Amino acid sequence: DYFCKPIDQQCSDSGRGFQMNGTGLRTCADAPVPGPPIYQNLPAGYFFTLDGGAAGINAASPAMGLHAVDPSEFLPTRDVTEPYTLYVGYESEVIGNHVLLWSGIAEGLRPDYTKETLNYNCQTEDKAYYPTKTNVSYKNGRTVVSIEGALSQCTGPSFTEVVDSMEEAKGSKKSKSSKSSK
Repeated sequence: DYFCKPIDQQCSDSGRGFQMNGTGLRTCADAPVPGPPIYQNLPAGYFFTLDGGAAGINAASPAMGLHAVDPSEFLPTRDVTEPYTLYVGYESEVIGNHVLLWSGIAEGLRPDYTKETLNYNCQTEDKAYYPTKTNVSYKNGRTVVSIEGALSQCTGPSFTEVVDSMEEAKGSKKSKSSKSSK
């Protein structure tokens, strides 16, 4: 996530009660009419998955925020081993991007992947730090996801702790074996 506030301050009471139909989301004034809304500060071509809409489906997730997707990532001709990039929004703010990975990446079964997001819809100056690239690679037996761009520097304990899941997994196995030896 690149929303520079500690987790307990990322969303106000009004943000936790946001509308799943997109009401209140900031849009670009120069969007073509007729046509779907173009949401502010999303990469060009992305849109929020909302409840209702043209397809009449419920696609929003109140527990996980609104997700913005690139519809080209869902074409039937797309390589299924390529990661999906989802932008997450809370309270009319894009707060981060998620990368959904094919399990074969963790086995090193596909080459590195880069998704460029060079242009954002009517990007505001206060959001100029959003990433311009998302990279996924497999190095030394680990899957590495990184972002590039004029990123902002977040500080404080919730932004400085680094968790190595490989070390946690090793520690879990140790503690199980040491319990069984008692």
